[in-house]
Amino acid sequence: MVQSQSAAQKLLNAGFSVLVEPQHPLARLGLKNVRVATTLGHCQKAVYLEKLTKEQRVWLAQNSQAIFKCYDWRETQDLMPLYDEFSRSENTTAAGGNASLMAAQEL
Repeated sequence: MVQSQSAAQKLLNAGFSVLVEPQHPLARLGLKNVRVATTLGHCQKAVYLEKLTKEQRVWLAQNSQAIFKCYDWRETQDLMPLYDEFSRSENTTAAGGNASLMAAQEL
């Protein structure tokens, strides 16, 4: 229990939300941003404290809406792999945004 609460607190302090099953001891603590559910919803990553059984891994794969990654908290407590980087670019030429550049005369 102490290990799971410590792991959850580190994740919560970093701005993550935590999802636990109803029977998990953390479910009874009422911590803010600890969601108690039996479905994954939008989750894409899992941090586990004990080795997952084959049945648990299959359930995670079948119930996730994306590629699901699992991290063993016993081996590493590095939070960097849990972050995702998103980038966005717009093709302004295709949108007609650079028409003035194309019309400009070379010097």
